[in-house]
Amino acid sequence: MSLALALVLLAPSVAAQTPNCEPDWLDRFGGQPNMAEVPRAIEFMPFDGVQQPVIACEGDVYGTISLGVVRWDAPYWRRVGTRLPLVYDLHRVQGSAEPELYAASVAATPGSPTVWRLGATAWEAVGDGPGLASARVVQFLDTGIDAALWAAGAGAGPSGVGVTGAVASRWDGAAWIDEPPVTPSGTVRALVAHDFGQGPEVVAAVLPAFGVALPHTVRRLEAGVWVDVGAGVTNAIALALFPTDDGPRLVAAGGIAADTPLQRVLMFDGANWNTVGLADGQVLALSMHDLGDGPRLYAGGSFGSIDGVQARGIARWDGASWSDLGQSGGPGRVDTIHAVGGPRPKLLVGGDLRADFGQATTVPVGQFTTPLPRPNFFVWDGTAWEFLSETVEDAVDSAVVHDDGQGESLFVAGTFETAGGKPAQRVAAWNGSKWRALGAGLDGRAYALESHDGGSGALLFAGGVLETDGAGPKGRVAQWDGTTWSDVGGAGFNGRVLALHSHVESLGSPAKLFAAGQFTAGDGAPLLRIARWDGVSWSPVGGGIGVGSTAVTPFVDVRALTTFDDGQNGPRLIVAGSFANAGGKPMRNLAAWDGTEWKRLGIHLNGELNALHVHDDGQGPALYVGGDFFFPGATSEFQDLARWDGTTWSALPAWSSGRILALGSFDDDRDGVDSLFIAGNSGSFLGAGHIRRWNGTAFEQLGSGLHSSGTTEVRTLLPFTRQGHADPELVVAGQFTQADFRPSNGLASFGCPSAPLFTVWAPCGDAQGELRPDDALFAGRSARFALQRSPAAAGSSWLLASLELGSPTECGLELPGLGEWLLAASSLVATSTGSVDPALALTFDVPVPAAVVGSQLRFQALSFGTAAELSDAISMSVYP
Repeated sequence: MSLALALVLLAPSVAAQTPNCEPDWLDRFGGQPNMAEVPRAIEFMPFDGVQQPVIACEGDVYGTISLGVVRWDAPYWRRVGTRLPLVYDLHRVQGSAEPELYAASVAATPGSPTVWRLGATAWEAVGDGPGLASARVVQFLDTGIDAALWAAGAGAGPSGVGVTGAVASRWDGAAWIDEPPVTPSGTVRALVAHDFGQGPEVVAAVLPAFGVALPHTVRRLEAGVWVDVGAGVTNAIALALFPTDDGPRLVAAGGIAADTPLQRVLMFDGANWNTVGLADGQVLALSMHDLGDGPRLYAGGSFGSIDGVQARGIARWDGASWSDLGQSGGPGRVDTIHAVGGPRPKLLVGGDLRADFGQATTVPVGQFTTPLPRPNFFVWDGTAWEFLSETVEDAVDSAVVHDDGQGESLFVAGTFETAGGKPAQRVAAWNGSKWRALGAGLDGRAYALESHDGGSGALLFAGGVLETDGAGPKGRVAQWDGTTWSDVGGAGFNGRVLALHSHVESLGSPAKLFAAGQFTAGDGAPLLRIARWDGVSWSPVGGGIGVGSTAVTPFVDVRALTTFDDGQNGPRLIVAGSFANAGGKPMRNLAAWDGTEWKRLGIHLNGELNALHVHDDGQGPALYVGGDFFFPGATSEFQDLARWDGTTWSALPAWSSGRILALGSFDDDRDGVDSLFIAGNSGSFLGAGHIRRWNGTAFEQLGSGLHSSGTTEVRTLLPFTRQGHADPELVVAGQFTQADFRPSNGLASFGCPSAPLFTVWAPCGDAQGELRPDDALFAGRSARFALQRSPAAAGSSWLLASLELGSPTECGLELPGLGEWLLAASSLVATSTGSVDPALALTFDVPVPAAVVGSQLRFQALSFGTAAELSDAISMSVYP
């Protein structure tokens, strides 16, 4: 007999598009990356089936005003439960049927609770009574005699008996049982259970009160009495257990009598404390983890080096020597460290980057720097640092859809240095679920991006202000071939490039790349504000753009390029900006190039023209021009936005003066007809919303629109279909921090919510098989699943396959194909034969465009080619 895995999936299709849906702003990118406040404790647990980091912090988290606990529900931080007083510690009890999360906090008022358990919707106090004045630790400890939840800190004991000093108590399921004071003063900062040779005992680390000297601050509870663990540790703030050949050894962070407090890492050998690490600053956190390179002790704090090894804020010890994490060490002052297990473990690190490095405007973290405000929560994956973010950390200047060999993606350029929490120097690509950098990036701003195929395959081109003294391209236009950046042309242009456009000048000939902007020369030859690239060199276009045949002024430029076919003259290159002539002929701010000469489009438009777009409103394609302009002699309505059908100019009604920067077309309600979208900056008619939609009779605002506390402007409107999806969305790029009052930094998405990528319908039997997400499932990453053998399948082989089984009425609806796709995405297609241990778990990676909320798998037994159901697995669905 063999065991097969059947994947019964409901696949998306174009037919699943729903006409006349209700479009809205979509949760795709999120707001300013990370959090402004200091994480005090970190846990990791599932919410609605998705594993998420949970953070205890004080104050404002980007996108969430929170005092207490928040979770990373990509792309936003969200509050967990009800608001709590200042939370110092979090602890998830493992092994329970439902994950249990506990929090330790200060008392909001004298006598109020300080230990909490997360209920279905709110935090619930654990027990009655006054609580600790300040609970700094909550921990589940097993001493071998009993296993219980412990709370420790300072002040009165949880049962209200008036105990003072450093205290610890345990919860027996009904009431708090106070232990004697650990020390007469101070605060318990850490608890562990350790076996000194007579069974596990509770060990406490005490940080003395300011100005109070305590000779012994690591103590263990022996037969109801606290006794010293060795001698000489004067200030203890963290504890850990380090594995050795002789069993686990107790490790503490603290000082000794002659030290500045809290600068050593000490190990207890059963009789004495021995220094295993001497830091040049405070050691505030200890944690043992194995990230695939063996057990390591991680120490965090405000130090810059430990035992002479440069390690900013965090270092690791392998039992013999210390080493740093990343090229530039860690992220600064580290207050808390937490590990996420599984096949690809990660280290979650929280701290305060401002505490000891507040004078710096940027802080080096691994391979990148973070501008103020600095993130305070980082992830170490064993090789590199990243922080939690689904967006770019600064403004976006330009965007284009392009395939560089890794599937069609959204490419953006701007002033940012990170995208999706990883280094990305001013340019990055987003496939709809995750970000990636493009090599070393760009040294300057790229105001224009274009996907151009000159006959030998599409390449990505970037134009702007590329630094002449940087390490990257220097010629104002660069190309990305999917692997590296390179200059386009020789010496390049002498001024900014503001627009790029791929255009076919004559039918049957390859497309040429046109660049336009503020330059007047390129490669040493006159090129007045527009040039043509044929794959070898730049050449002039009909004498160029200017105020006269030879005049040069910095106030003349070209800002937009597009192709428009009016049905009479064939496709022509349309040029817009701020100028007085094209090819020496009077043409104010707008001109058309037919491949031979420049032509005027009917009238002169006074003012600046910033955007060009071809849109079909049902009456045929027309050219729309947006900017800050007016038509002399026209009514006041004929301003800032105009429509040219090839013969006649017209204005859209109910218009007022303003500054338009972007135009776009998008079928937002899926009725088969594109709507026209208009966007601009904070000084425009668009007012607080900065973006509008033309519904055929009037302009409508999209919710509350886009906002920020400073300059708000939209620079690009672009439809984009995420990889693996049928329905496009309208991507809005520019400088803003909110979309419809939800955090959305530099990028936002508007459209209809997508259907699930796949859903498996269901149950036909008892769930004995298991599909288990076993990784730090941050949205957009690949999810690693572990397939655990059903005990009923013991002794049989198993084969991973996709089967078409039964009728839809028996076990749900299934469409063949997605099962094969799921398996093809992993390196595991088939595995072992013969007897298999039921405890064996196989793992494989599945790329998913968003966080895994669930799916269903069905285990099947095969006998003589006939499928006989063995069991069903848990129910999950994957949503975009």
